[in-house]
Amino acid sequence: MKWLSLAFVVALLALASATLLVVALLGALSLTAAENNFESSLDELHRDLYHEFAKVHRNQNFVFSPLAVQMALGILRSCMADESESAKELDIRARFRPRTVQQINSDFNRFLSQSIGDESLKIINKLYVNDKSSNEPYYELTPSADFVKFVASTSDMNRWLKSQVANLDGQLNAVIFNSIIYNAAWTSPFQKRNTEKNKFYLHDNGHVLTNIMQHDLTTFEYADLGCLGLNAEAVKLEYSGSDISMLIILPKTYDGLPQLEHKLQFTTIADIKNDLEHRPILVNLPKFSIKIEEDMIPILKSLSIQRIFEDAQLTHLRQGAGKVWIEKFIHKTAIHVDEDGTIANSTHVGIAPGEDEILSFNAIHPFYFAITNSEDAVMFAGHVVNPLL
Repeated sequence: MKWLSLAFVVALLALASATLLVVALLGALSLTAAENNFESSLDELHRDLYHEFAKVHRNQNFVFSPLAVQMALGILRSCMADESESAKELDIRARFRPRTVQQINSDFNRFLSQSIGDESLKIINKLYVNDKSSNEPYYELTPSADFVKFVASTSDMNRWLKSQVANLDGQLNAVIFNSIIYNAAWTSPFQKRNTEKNKFYLHDNGHVLTNIMQHDLTTFEYADLGCLGLNAEAVKLEYSGSDISMLIILPKTYDGLPQLEHKLQFTTIADIKNDLEHRPILVNLPKFSIKIEEDMIPILKSLSIQRIFEDAQLTHLRQGAGKVWIEKFIHKTAIHVDEDGTIANSTHVGIAPGEDEILSFNAIHPFYFAITNSEDAVMFAGHVVNPLL
């Protein structure tokens, strides 16, 4: 299999999946950032959310999609009047900044237009309203006709969406559906012949035996992050045919992940990637799969996002509808990482021993990972504390 990850979110109810196949279904959509820097805004939300996920899943693997979550919240924001208290709260807490609906949608459309050129990345956004006479979407953004066709052909998903809308009781409610799919191959794949059982060390000084992938000596982008005040090192593994890559940040001590995660709250993805340099390096990485279904309401409330769960003030959705609030916000994410991803025009570069200093990047203890593009937009992030969990 390829690198696989999925994410689903529901505002009121939503779903998602991500994977090298990366899929994300969530509750809404957004785009905003200071000085039109959507990626900077997204990175801030990524760090806010990551901190909360890490507290909840300290001893568990996890993965989530900050892009999907912000998109879900962005759809909600687009339905609010700029002067409403709910809008002001999302502008600050969801890192949209004080911007108009038009500016938010402009940033969103810019990102979508850039992604359309990448055939490996598919995005769809829909808002379904609880209308007893119809299940047709009230609000829909569909950058890829092919992906719309793909979704429409998935009968299970159609039945699920209809059941969610049909089961909404009480006053006006809505289902916000956001899906992000990334399907690509490693530019420089791991060879299955090199994978073998080996020790992965846990934070409590124990260990487990698991499949460790070993990459042949190759040039990757690498950095020692000591200059950023992080007792860690990083490597970037690229995917073929796009500007998307996986960034892995490895503490230099087996029990160093909590300290690293604390410092990552104050360190941008851009700062880390700016330190990367091409180096000949041996990379060891465990195969891992993570599935998680998270109730986002406690996490969002911990970020002081409260009003959408009480009175979202979605006046642009329907005038005079009375109170509308988010009853459920579920983020379901899965990711799978293994050796596959070989392609014919691989840019794998062999390095003969002795040409340069040879480094080893041994991810055989807990580490952080993220999937980002060249503009530092964080699509997925998480940590691995035990690849067997």
